[in-house]
Amino acid sequence: MAAQHAAPVLAHGQAASDEERGKPTTRGAAIAAYCRGCIYDSAAAGTWREQVAVCSSLACALWRFRPLPRHAPAWITSRDAADMPAGWIGLHQGAAVARLRAGSSRMAAKPGHPSTIAPDPTVTRRGEP
Repeated sequence: MAAQHAAPVLAHGQAASDEERGKPTTRGAAIAAYCRGCIYDSAAAGTWREQVAVCSSLACALWRFRPLPRHAPAWITSRDAADMPAGWIGLHQGAAVARLRAGSSRMAAKPGHPSTIAPDPTVTRRGEP
């Protein structure tokens, strides 16, 4: 017989809400939790958002909705598989995270694509000279 698990109880006998139990309470949080559970490896390179951003499972129904880091280049933030650089799918996750962090100017999908523009070496990450 399977063990029955009661919902956690708070003070005054009230049952804990989904949020208090750590379950996602919004669609975006549910997608983030699913993607993180699917791909994140704490021993691998990158944060969980970086690892999710470089996910190569283009057939996944959630791929276009996956959470992205703030510093993701335009070819990732477009969320369009056609914008992904040639050879992207075959990259090892660590190499993909490294190219994500570098802005991937070397892996432009198309000439003139925003990711082909070299960064200005006189400007820092925060946009300050």
